[in-house]
Parts: sequence; structure tokens; C-alpha cells
Amino acid sequence: MGIFFVKFQETTDGICYSNDSIVVFFGKKNCDLNQLQKLFPTFQFRGVKQTHSNHFIQSVPDSGSIEADAHWTTEKNTALLIKTADCLPIMVFEESSRKIAAIHAGWRGVAGRITPQILNTFSLIDLFIGPHILQKSFEVKEDAKALLAASVSNLDSKNYIDLSSQQIKIDLEKIVVHQIGHHRIKNTYSLGIDTKTTPDFHSYRRDQQDAGRNLSFICLLT
Repeated sequence: MGIFFVKFQETTDGICYSNDSIVVFFGKKNCDLNQLQKLFPTFQFRGVKQTHSNHFIQSVPDSGSIEADAHWTTEKNTALLIKTADCLPIMVFEESSRKIAAIHAGWRGVAGRITPQILNTFSLIDLFIGPHILQKSFEVKEDAKALLAASVSNLDSKNYIDLSSQQIKIDLEKIVVHQIGHHRIKNTYSLGIDTKTTPDFHSYRRDQQDAGRNLSFICLLT
């Protein structure tokens, strides 16, 4: 199996992976939709009405009014947009089918297994995980821990739950990757950036009601 090569570039607007097939972009806090349209003028941006659910849809032109937290397409030059402020922005590319997906995975979506649900129609994927709240910053209560622990199997909790200092801290990314199954992942590109402790990105845990949203997308080129 060949190596799937992507170019990597970071600017004041965001972090971009690209090759001849796709563009994946994780925007910083100063990059709004108007700026995205200036940076990528040939792309048609589509979002969904995010509700922290495990619902997903096939992208359509008026999808912004549809309640879902993930969408997919095989259309070229259609940028699937996701908004986050600590949640995981997950982008997926299946080279064989030329299918892409954009997933907003908050802890409720992770507990509801939104990522493996949408990927049931995918086989071998390239996985891109953008800035989100990392385990060191993500303390939860017992009820959230129980729901997240129930969403995975055959993985020792010590591998994704940190009980040090009497705090329950969750590694959402590790749970998601385990839910998908390593045999389905061709390559993983993870930035390892903690939104709560990195001022370039919006964070709800840090800024509460004053937090904005980070914009991220994936777009199929060919």
C-alpha cells in the first residue's frame, strides 16, 4: 500500500493539509467564513445545524438548516464545514470511492458513536483530527465518564481515562480511534493541539459564553 502524501502548511488563518485530491483546513479563531471564502474562492461551503447529536446526512445545497453533526459527499469543490470550540473536528477521505466526510464530535457525539456510524459506509480511510480539548484539560463528572466508557469495548480504561489527582480526565481522540478500528484507518493525521490552552483557537471550557467557533472543512478536488 502506497503512502498517502499530504502537504502541510500553517498560517495565521489556520492549518492546512492538501494534495491533488483534497484540501483539509482547520481554522484559527480569527478565520471566519468570509475569510475562508477569500482564501478558497472556488469552493462552495456547506454546513449543518449542529446539535451535539449522532445524526449525519449526505450533503445538499441547503444543508445548513438540517440538524446533524456530520455530513458526507462525493461532490468536487464542495467544502464540508464544521464548527467547534473544544469538540473534535474530524475529516475523513476514502480514496477508492472519492468520498469525504466532516464530523463534529463533542463528548455526547463520541458517546453516541457518531464517527463509527457515519463510517459504516466507508472502508479504508485517511483520518484528519484537528485541534480540540485534550485529555489534560478535559475533566468530566461520573455520568459523562460512564457514557463515554460504554461507547468502547476491549480497551482498558487506564488507556483513556486519567484518574490522577482525583480527577476524571478523558482522551476523546483515543476513544474515537478505537471506535473506528485500526484496520480501517490507512493514515492518521492528528495535530495534538489543545484548544483550551492554545489562545489561537476558540475554547468553550476556557471562555464559556464568550467563546466563538473554530471553522474547519474538507473539500474534494478531483
